[in-house]
Amino acid sequence: MRLPYATIASFIAGGAAVGFATGTGMAPNPFATADLQPPVAVEQQGGFDEARAALDSLTEQLTMRAAELERLSGSLNARDTELQNLTESLARREARLEEESDALAARDADLQSLQTSLTARETALSDAETILTALRASLAEREQSLDLRESRLIDLETVASPGGDPSKILPSPSEPQTEHVALAVPAATSAPSEPGAIPAAPPLVTASATPTIIGAGLADGKMPIAEVHFESASASLTPGGLNRALQAAERLSASKNIGRIRIAGHTDTLGSPTANRALGQARAEAVADVFVQAGLSREMIEIVGFGETPAMLPVPTADGVAEPLNRCVGIYAMSTPGDVPNIN
Repeated sequence: MRLPYATIASFIAGGAAVGFATGTGMAPNPFATADLQPPVAVEQQGGFDEARAALDSLTEQLTMRAAELERLSGSLNARDTELQNLTESLARREARLEEESDALAARDADLQSLQTSLTARETALSDAETILTALRASLAEREQSLDLRESRLIDLETVASPGGDPSKILPSPSEPQTEHVALAVPAATSAPSEPGAIPAAPPLVTASATPTIIGAGLADGKMPIAEVHFESASASLTPGGLNRALQAAERLSASKNIGRIRIAGHTDTLGSPTANRALGQARAEAVADVFVQAGLSREMIEIVGFGETPAMLPVPTADGVAEPLNRCVGIYAMSTPGDVPNIN
């Protein structure tokens, strides 16, 4: 806290007056008498007046200087207050700038994350396009295979019809012959013994215990007279599958030279072999039930669940492949009773 400059000036003026009086010898003299005045007293009185006037002038100047100092002190205090306000405003702006910098850094991090996510999505899209291209190529191959199988099934249906000749069906060059079943079908040498009868099977190349499959006409012995397809992991007949099973039952009922009917259930290679064999058995039994309801004797129906047995798959695939054409039941007309092939 600053002292009033007027008070300071007053103290200075008082001190100056006392000092002046002492310096001029005007201090009281206890030994002086009224009647013994020196002749120079009048001159000393005149000097005192001049000193008094000089002191008054100095006091006035000091008072003016004190007022000026007071004014300057007020201005300085105002400047200090303004500087303090500017400092606080600068601190607030620096804090706001720091917050904006943090927000900008967070946005940069979000942008980087979005860029990474976009790159990953573009990679996934490229992979999906590659997979789609492969699926289209696979679908085209399957459609070609299906067309071939349909064409061969039509030929087999023709053979199964009255008066059909299995020797007219030639092996397909697209399906290599295998060794697990060896059949020979030479040209027919005689006409059927009665109308509607299927020609007798030719002699087997291998042991006579192997049954002859009528309508196969191939050395691999895999071609059924009909196939009934199922949905994935299901043994329930679809409407289309039921119609196909009924048509096969009708054709078999019209044939007179059928020793046994083999119904073989297949699956794709997804899942365990044990579960798939049980699923193939269930599918074969579902078709057998339709045959019995259609009037065929249960005693002449032979059921086997091949499941995913590699040697018996309609379309050979690796393990873990969801091949739709393997989710089926093959229906075989056999001229002589035979045991189910050993698949263990």
